[in-house]
Amino acid sequence: MTGVQREALFDQRSREEVEAEKARMSPVLTEKDHDDLDVFLHDVLDDFSKGVLSRDQVVQGLSHMIAAASLGNYVELRNNFKHGLRPRGEEAEE
Repeated sequence: MTGVQREALFDQRSREEVEAEKARMSPVLTEKDHDDLDVFLHDVLDDFSKGVLSRDQVVQGLSHMIAAASLGNYVELRNNFKHGLRPRGEEAEE
């Protein structure tokens, strides 16, 4: 999607929707992102300690998130904050 196409799409939506979309696609982690990361890490550690996630699943999931961040895929990164790490086959409902 080009910048012009994106702006045309934004023109059709409310200012709140536009700001939410810009924040979602932003390469800068917001204060909310940092808060979500804290919750995410606590949840992953809890799931690991309860045996819900294996050590390998945690390592693979965190590696995937680090790769997403390094590639600039902040949508994927924020999606992981929102849905957490799940054992393979347990996809989140969108």
